[in-house]
Amino acid sequence: MSLEDCILCTSAFLTADDTILNRYRLQVKPDWFLCETAAQAVAGLARSRGLAQFVHYVTFRQTHADAEGWQLDGVIIPRWEWRTFAEDLEAEGARVLAAGEVKTRDSQEVYILSRKSDENTKIRDGLMDIKTLQAVNADGLEQWRPIMKEQFPLAGDKLVELMTVLKVSPPERVKQSYTYDEFLSDVVGKHPDLVAVDVKKRRHGLTISGATVEFADTKFNGVPMQTICVEHADPDLVMNVVRQLGLEGLDNINYIRAMKRIVGIK
Repeated sequence: MSLEDCILCTSAFLTADDTILNRYRLQVKPDWFLCETAAQAVAGLARSRGLAQFVHYVTFRQTHADAEGWQLDGVIIPRWEWRTFAEDLEAEGARVLAAGEVKTRDSQEVYILSRKSDENTKIRDGLMDIKTLQAVNADGLEQWRPIMKEQFPLAGDKLVELMTVLKVSPPERVKQSYTYDEFLSDVVGKHPDLVAVDVKKRRHGLTISGATVEFADTKFNGVPMQTICVEHADPDLVMNVVRQLGLEGLDNINYIRAMKRIVGIK
């Protein structure tokens, strides 16, 4: 069993996902649910499968509804994402919200769009957050991997790294650091290939069959759109949930592509 399988199975027993448990012929033991930390649960699973090499991992988390992926002691396993956008997804969203216990949260972000790149770059809670597209499978699911989370002021070398991801040239003279306002005005505002988009989100998240599912109301520079997302480390599980919710006939489109359509960037 690979490290990714170990993480996936740990997710399965923490969420009582019989589909994955049956695939790996795993039997949930009652004492696993009594673990004080998920790290202990990982160790318990590893020992049960003779995976002593995994017992030393001491951190485990699943970041809710943000495609961050699974992380074990700094090793990130990206999740697969299915997402759709439309002006009106109320009927489909109602099916999603009826499927489980919903947690709602609001956020305000600034996305940085590049005419040269489709990578996901945004600023949220004072953090520059970058995810890159790793793969697209036969079902059109996308696998995104986080590569940067940096606090402002943003160091000059991190700015150069960001501009490389966006496939645009950095300023002729890179400063030692940039405040949030300096970055938006002096870097993004003066670059012909970069556009900042104000994004507001009201996100309704829940778990369905072990997958993270979200229905959200968004505004891109004030233009309202709705989106539904299903994500998990197992692409087959993602597609099963998409079909379970009757969403398979909708276009699969990520945030950056949807946003570029709205603001008129090709």
